[in-house]
Amino acid sequence: MDQQLIDRIYECAFGPECWPGVLDELARIADARGGFLLTATTDIQNWTASDSMRRPIEEDQRRLAQTRAATPSSVMRATQWFPHGI
Repeated sequence: MDQQLIDRIYECAFGPECWPGVLDELARIADARGGFLLTATTDIQNWTASDSMRRPIEEDQRRLAQTRAATPSSVMRATQWFPHGI
């Protein structure tokens, strides 16, 4: 892997706003549509995404909020998070 990209990944620890560009570069290397990072606890959910993934993730977040409101269980299936696949 390119040393500059590795350096950029480390820089993200101090400047999380840099992640979308790094995710774009990783997606390009992997010949992927895009990338995203997700961290979650039972109370807090944070995510960031490459530009190409931002809108699909935002749409999934809105749908997930509706599903959570309608689902009595705290257990969510992966298909509820990403019904259209990744």
